[in-house]
Amino acid sequence: MEAVILAAGRGSRLQASSACKPLTPLLGTTLLERNVRLALHAGATRVIIVTGHRHDDIHHWKQRLPLRLRHRVALVHNPKWACTENGYSLAQAAPHLTGDFLLLMADHVYSAELMQTLVACDPDGGAVLAVDRRLGRAGIDPHDATKVRLENGRVKALGKGLQQADAYDTGAFLCSATLIPALASLRETSDTRLSALMQELADQGRLHACDVGDAYWQDVDTSEDLAAARAGLLAGLGKGKAADGPVSRYLNRPCSRWLTRRMADTRLTPNLVSWLVLAVTAVAALLTANASGWPMYLLAGVLIQLASVLDGCDGELARLRMQGSAYGGWLDAILDRYGDAALIAAMTWQALQAGGPSAFWLGIAALAGSFLVSYSAHKSDQVLREGIRIGRDLRMLILALGIALQQPEVALWCLALAMNFTVFMRLLRMRHVL
Repeated sequence: MEAVILAAGRGSRLQASSACKPLTPLLGTTLLERNVRLALHAGATRVIIVTGHRHDDIHHWKQRLPLRLRHRVALVHNPKWACTENGYSLAQAAPHLTGDFLLLMADHVYSAELMQTLVACDPDGGAVLAVDRRLGRAGIDPHDATKVRLENGRVKALGKGLQQADAYDTGAFLCSATLIPALASLRETSDTRLSALMQELADQGRLHACDVGDAYWQDVDTSEDLAAARAGLLAGLGKGKAADGPVSRYLNRPCSRWLTRRMADTRLTPNLVSWLVLAVTAVAALLTANASGWPMYLLAGVLIQLASVLDGCDGELARLRMQGSAYGGWLDAILDRYGDAALIAAMTWQALQAGGPSAFWLGIAALAGSFLVSYSAHKSDQVLREGIRIGRDLRMLILALGIALQQPEVALWCLALAMNFTVFMRLLRMRHVL
């Protein structure tokens, strides 16, 4: 599957926010980059961007993309963008297409949930349009939006002037390769509106509808729309992750979401936040190892918990901007293990000062259990449904409380027992499912 993003228009109503509409900033990235990443995340092997207005700006933007994205993005220029509509822009991409393709608008914001729902559909020799039945939804101008009339799961009519409508057109399509010859033959003297092309498909019974449910999307034409998109995406942070443990869900997430909202418009990347977490953890470990009075013990505990909260921000920022990557997830896991090792070593050192040599072996048991809990979760999270998930959030809280209350040995006992027991239970359960 490939993807086409239409980015040729002038976007005059958004000129106050950006001279080049597709490159309008949104939460630390641009509208265009967000959709490129979204398409690749949804399974596209290549993204073709059709440019027109300010083509050179988009070309320079592409050159600044990370290499792993840049080589999967191609630019196609529509030289007649000023006198043709978006259907003609799509026709310029036709010679470069080889199979089924996603069709997205550069000035629309889509959620990952919407895209996953759409790509799961079958274009069945035609196309699938993602539609939103929430006609009263806030943030969508009913006079400006393209509306859709549906019948038996198919689109019967679409257009801005429809008097009777069942849904909104979200501007996201999954198209069959059978459309490519018709697109390639489109001439500028024809009706070059994309809606006209799709109406022809609808008249033939080949335009299917995909109800996106409550998945988020936003057409961005004005500064007010841009503000609505920002608010809508930030509101999506409240969902958290399915694998969150109780400490993350009820304590860390409310705090990390507050921080992520303030990071969202900065130049901080998810990977930089992962390094920031390690830096805060290292400072906390130094304080833990050298603490001698209750203010230092308390400060060390606060910093450990702060690092735990920050540890949720890199993933939230990645999901918010569609900047998640296999490397980013791997980097985060590696840096977390370094942080765990530093904290448990510092706690063991404190326990050795207060107790005997047995604290050394207790620290080894806590460290081994902590590492194996994280290692085993990579597989167990895919197949097991744990009632209470034991993870890094709980581990960091135990360490924070242990040093703040000046009970390092108790914290190590808790870690050693809880982490190794969790690994043992996973070993028992996984042998029945692997």
